[in-house]
Amino acid sequence: MPDSRWKISVAIVLVLTVVPVAALRGQDQAELAQELRRILRLSAQQALEVRDDLERNTLLTNIAVEQFLAGDLQGTSETQNRLPESDRAHALSGIAMAQAENGELAAVAQTTASIQDPRIRAFSLSNLAVAHARRRDYPGALAIAASIDANPGSRLRAYRLIAHFQFRAGNQPAAARTLREAFAWAKQELGDSGNRFTIDQFVSIAWGQSQAHDVAGAAETREHLKQIL
Repeated sequence: MPDSRWKISVAIVLVLTVVPVAALRGQDQAELAQELRRILRLSAQQALEVRDDLERNTLLTNIAVEQFLAGDLQGTSETQNRLPESDRAHALSGIAMAQAENGELAAVAQTTASIQDPRIRAFSLSNLAVAHARRRDYPGALAIAASIDANPGSRLRAYRLIAHFQFRAGNQPAAARTLREAFAWAKQELGDSGNRFTIDQFVSIAWGQSQAHDVAGAAETREHLKQIL
């Protein structure tokens, strides 16, 4: 297959996916949705001819997510089955993120549970925790965050974003408590290692504490940073 044909196909997909489908009415909407699903399936077939493994799997991952968003569950499943397990996990994570943005929390939990890669599942769990926080279900959000053990970065990301939504809702004390919980867990889990990842995590916590007006908490975190630098 000539490379130009693939580029044209991808361009068509991109154009159609940015069309505001919700703004259309009646038959036009139905026709567009049907055409979008058809082109996405065609694109998945054409992507198989891309020789580079990384490029092919990246394309298929993105197409699977777009097929899900287009409501083509059978096409989504077929495209996912063409992916190796690691890339299938990325596709499922993208689908879970889309579900979270739509507030479909039960669906997010189900999709996340099907992700085999522990680190990618942890990231998806952090998105689920944040989705609960958006709905002001802070106990649920914190419980999910506390269950993340395969990826420290994902757990701390969840804590920081939960605190962000708590503060935006006007609950500064709750935001401060969440970030102090994050600090205590990070101190225990990451220890005194002065590597870049650890430093970045504590800097992010301190910044969040400053944003949440937790002066004492931010000072404690900064003091810990001085000790590990």
